Amino acid sequence: MDIGLIVIYAIPLLIIIVSLWFIFRKAGRPEWAAIIPIYNIYVTLKVSERSGWWTILWFIPWVDLFVMALIASGMAKRFSKGAGFALGLFFVPFVFLPILAFGNATYSGQKPKPVGLQGMKRPKTQSSNLSEADGYYCANCGNDIDNAWDICANCGAKLN
Repeated sequence: MDIGLIVIYAIPLLIIIVSLWFIFRKAGRPEWAAIIPIYNIYVTLKVSERSGWWTILWFIPWVDLFVMALIASGMAKRFSKGAGFALGLFFVPFVFLPILAFGNATYSGQKPKPVGLQGMKRPKTQSSNLSEADGYYCANCGNDIDNAWDICANCGAKLN
């Protein structure tokens, strides 16, 4: 294989991987998922708020084009972009993904909830950094803390 062909293939691929890294960060997903084959498709589906089961459809010829179009549409919608931008994501992702990743577009979809800190009950005490109105919230940033976590998922402040 000619080295020129490898470079022509590798450069857009590298642009897409780096762009997905920063898009996943904006969406509150693990950035490292951008470099894991197949799992990055699953995470991209989650960012575009599609079912993770659609990953299986990615491996069916011609159906994968439909899935890619829906991912492009969903990502454009979650980053408050229009149909023209979705078409750009579908046809030239190595141009439009960096625009999402490095531009001022903000993710408007649902971010995943933190795992591992939920389900811990905290007694009401005077010395706590928590206040109670309609449930607990962080006194530092005002973020709702439904399950009385040890740290605030929004600002990282210690809550005990």
